[in-house]
Amino acid sequence: MTAMANDGTVERMLKMRFIVCMGALLPGIGCYFCIAYTYIFQFDVIMNFTQSDQCPGVHSWLYRRAFRNAAPKSLAYRRVIYFYTRTMWSELVGLVAVSVLDIKCNFVIHAIAYSIWIISFNFNMLFNTILHHFGGIRETSQKYEVIWRIKVFMFVTGLILSLSTAISYPLFLAYCLPQAYLAFSVAEYLLVGYNSFFYCLSYWEFPRCRLTLGVFDAPKKVRCATVPSTIVKLPLA
Repeated sequence: MTAMANDGTVERMLKMRFIVCMGALLPGIGCYFCIAYTYIFQFDVIMNFTQSDQCPGVHSWLYRRAFRNAAPKSLAYRRVIYFYTRTMWSELVGLVAVSVLDIKCNFVIHAIAYSIWIISFNFNMLFNTILHHFGGIRETSQKYEVIWRIKVFMFVTGLILSLSTAISYPLFLAYCLPQAYLAFSVAEYLLVGYNSFFYCLSYWEFPRCRLTLGVFDAPKKVRCATVPSTIVKLPLA
């Protein structure tokens, strides 16, 4: 990481790997740290945790922690990029909402936010894998081929985990089965790790790339010369 200052301009060059570590790994590590902290220092809360609103009297030792935390130019390729940029934003909004609005605050909004996050994440894995394949980078080296295979594996297994939550939690609400809630919580914990590790694959995709962040002075306004209202014709020689 280097910094430069010249004529009121401040520039900072950041390695792509540094940004990947900060943006992809830290949220997942922070989430698992909160879970570990709860099990170590608040174990009495976990042992007495119950879904009092949906299933009173049903206890679960798995506490749901709120997560506060040169390409082709074909039309199909451009459309994938278009939708990819939209689902990236919807995943961000859903993740923030599901972290801030927990089930005690508003269950319906929390469930909607979770659905937005998990659906957007699965679409992002799909779009990322498609672009990786059709962008041509897969054939450039064996490393990118391995990364693509990892992405395909994570998308397939992540989709199965996501669909399992759509079955296990309604099953818990309908019959108050602790096993269903356990299955839902385990799948959700795994999906948090999936989310961090999938985006962390960029660490190996961009080994020598840098991003330049800069603060520049606003361009000065240039006043145009006043145009005279009358034009005097000069006689030709």
